[in-house]
Amino acid sequence: MSASDPQQPVPMGKRNGNPDPVFLAHDELKPELSENIALVDYWRSLPRAPGKAPLNSDFDLLDVPHLLGACLILDLEGPTTWPIKLFGSDLVTHFGIDATGLNGYDLYPPEEREAVTTRLHTMSERAAIMLTHSRLKNAADVTIRTEWVFLPLANEAGKVERVLISIAAFDRATDHNTFEMNGTMNDRRLLKLVYACD
Repeated sequence: MSASDPQQPVPMGKRNGNPDPVFLAHDELKPELSENIALVDYWRSLPRAPGKAPLNSDFDLLDVPHLLGACLILDLEGPTTWPIKLFGSDLVTHFGIDATGLNGYDLYPPEEREAVTTRLHTMSERAAIMLTHSRLKNAADVTIRTEWVFLPLANEAGKVERVLISIAAFDRATDHNTFEMNGTMNDRRLLKLVYACD
């Protein structure tokens, strides 16, 4: 697949200044950070039919407990309803909040929500792995650069209903005493957007 794949148009809603998406075959996706490499390898080990996501029922938290500190799990209940079922302990430390039980949609500032919704829609419609590189800056001008990997999980009918997200930092994230996000992803600038699908 290529970035200009005309047979599968990307829904509109790209935020001004964000990069255009790149589409790769599954075996071409290579995360850069070790935590994300390990989680993608685990996802790839789960049984799945071509063009489909692995079943959520085949995903077992106990298979990857050492990776979950930097992970969150979203349920895709609706276009703007993404309850957070898991918010890893490392994320609590880095972002200064425990977002378990919150709506993931609400954690993004209003000007970013449409773009994030579009990306999740593209990921779920194509049962694709989504990889992003981002720069996060908080209200105190503390900045980290991160790689996020979004791994789709499907229900028995084959519809993506859950997303396992691993967040790893290129530049080591400080703790919440110096990186308070005030409950939102302030000034989150997308640097790379990649989808890997069949």
